[in-house]
Amino acid sequence: MKSLSWLKTGLAAAAMTAAISVSSFAAVSDTGYIDVASDAWYADSVVYCSEQGIMNGTGEYQFSPDGQTTRAMIASVLYRLQDSPEAEENSIFADVSEGSWYYDAVMWASENNIMNGYNQTQFGPDDAVTREQFASILWRSEGAPAGEEETTFSDSSQISSYAKQAVAWARENGIISGKEGNRFDPNGVATRAEISSMIYRWLNQSENTNTSDENEMEEDVSENNTDILIAYFSRTGNTESVAEALADMTGGDLFEITPVEDYPTDYNACLEQAQRELNDNARPAISSTVENMEQYEVVMVGFPIWYGDTPMIIQTFLESYDFDGKTIAPFSTSGSSGIGGAVNSIEELCPESEVLEGLSVTSSNINRAEEMASEWLSEIGLNVSEESNEAPNQSQQIEIAFGDTVLYALAENNVTANDFLSDFPVSMEFEDYNNTEKISYLSEELQVEENRTAYQPQIGDLCYYVPWGNLCFFYGNANASSDLVPVAHLLSGAEQIGQIENGTVISMR
Repeated sequence: MKSLSWLKTGLAAAAMTAAISVSSFAAVSDTGYIDVASDAWYADSVVYCSEQGIMNGTGEYQFSPDGQTTRAMIASVLYRLQDSPEAEENSIFADVSEGSWYYDAVMWASENNIMNGYNQTQFGPDDAVTREQFASILWRSEGAPAGEEETTFSDSSQISSYAKQAVAWARENGIISGKEGNRFDPNGVATRAEISSMIYRWLNQSENTNTSDENEMEEDVSENNTDILIAYFSRTGNTESVAEALADMTGGDLFEITPVEDYPTDYNACLEQAQRELNDNARPAISSTVENMEQYEVVMVGFPIWYGDTPMIIQTFLESYDFDGKTIAPFSTSGSSGIGGAVNSIEELCPESEVLEGLSVTSSNINRAEEMASEWLSEIGLNVSEESNEAPNQSQQIEIAFGDTVLYALAENNVTANDFLSDFPVSMEFEDYNNTEKISYLSEELQVEENRTAYQPQIGDLCYYVPWGNLCFFYGNANASSDLVPVAHLLSGAEQIGQIENGTVISMR
């Protein structure tokens, strides 16, 4: 085992040469990133990692503190810390091609036993890194020092066996701290802010206070995001439910765009009115106004897709206020239409605004709306509030293990999923079916809701098939069916499901 403990000494010397002291970071008023406030809990570590060239921004003046960090990125960060030596190994991983930007870093990390593949042929360069995985990576970089395997975290029983010693070491040395309720959240995806914080503490362990009651809590020191507004128009309630989920996740303010004259309740009559308004380029009046619109820096605008575009009342809303310099994040619901045309319309109406990539929820994935909303927020770099971290779906992550592979899935919040989770841990034998899914039969039927809509399974979905009473792990395309009930969805590694051989036992907990 090659210890990389010398990295801390070298980096500290470089920091002194650059005349940057640890204590000076607390006084930094301008972090260099528009999405990193100077009083954010991670501001010091972001500045440190940026100044030392350890972690770069994701765009012009953007750090994306809530964004995910992939295995390839982590390998590259540690590789740069060792001055990018030439790797001796050739790739054995089918998903790491020679010439890729992370090739040498992955080869070096594998050669030094710092980051191993899932198996002999898969490294998973694009997979997100969990908190326990990153603790283990730093522990191995330190030379895998011997020590205790137990921690005082309230969820220590959820820490995987391979990571227990690493997590205990990281906490003992002040590298990691807990979340609210003294949780470690081992399977939670490590954000860029958390990664920078752990690296900063790892490289400056002499500065860390080694107490069990940390003063600084990762992710749980969050501000009230009163600079976010979620404005929505909803006729059937679908858009409203997405808007409410976004408000819960961000802590933003809700505003319903309500017409002065209601749209017809009859579906066909409503379509006719929407068509007339579109043809006339109408601007339907809105019954209320947003107070203090100037205080909001980010405005999420939600609507159903009508004739491939926004309802005209959304254009009324956008023309009623000054959006120059604001960020607009569109989200939509529809039967099957995408959001692209609506985004184009918003960009034309608000040319001086930054219009972000939109969230499109259709009838085929409405059951996953909250999960999709959470992923979308992470992708566009918006914070998730402390309250959202305590939502049931956030805590119901499933560890899925077979052979040397460990994957993680996010459970659905429905009757069927909750019934399945109540029997955990479970081990089940799976076999292939129709070259689209791996299936396993349950000894007892799961509870299901009576009124079910057709569900379109996605690659990486774990579903329950009601007529046969079996679980289905989808790795290929399949038809929508009201007999399919979503149970969970893989966070990463979906491509590995198709490689599972018949008779493989999969353990879930």
